[in-house]
Amino acid sequence: MASYKYKLPDCLNGLCDQATYARWLHRRAQAQVQRDKGKRKRVKVADYKAAIHQAVTRGGDRDYFTGIRLDWKLIGTFDNDTATKLRGGYFRRFWELPTADHVLDSDGKPRFVNGRPLFVICSWRVNDAKGMQSEEEFYDLCENVLAYRQQRK
Repeated sequence: MASYKYKLPDCLNGLCDQATYARWLHRRAQAQVQRDKGKRKRVKVADYKAAIHQAVTRGGDRDYFTGIRLDWKLIGTFDNDTATKLRGGYFRRFWELPTADHVLDSDGKPRFVNGRPLFVICSWRVNDAKGMQSEEEFYDLCENVLAYRQQRK
């Protein structure tokens, strides 16, 4: 049996297996490192992997922003060719796919503590909607959307 540095967090028991989680964690860390290259002098996959794993252990079974349960069975199942053919309908199936989102400061830059980035775990849908906004900016936008919806009724 393979040995894993990052054990499957308790909150994910029964939601995915160790090997699938390890592959997801590595891929998320690589993607975030690629995104941050050029913004920081030293960017290490190991630091990102540790930070993302820590975010998952803090409650990665639910979206950080909405509290909606994430669908960990979806990790590793997205297919680019099918997405190209089916478009929006296919993407909707993955709205609750877990992903790692940088915690941003008020200037929109990723926050780091002791050289490691800070992450939260959220759904692909929320991460896409949030974009590069800080947490407060995102909440302000959500409040404006809800207030305007109420106003139009």
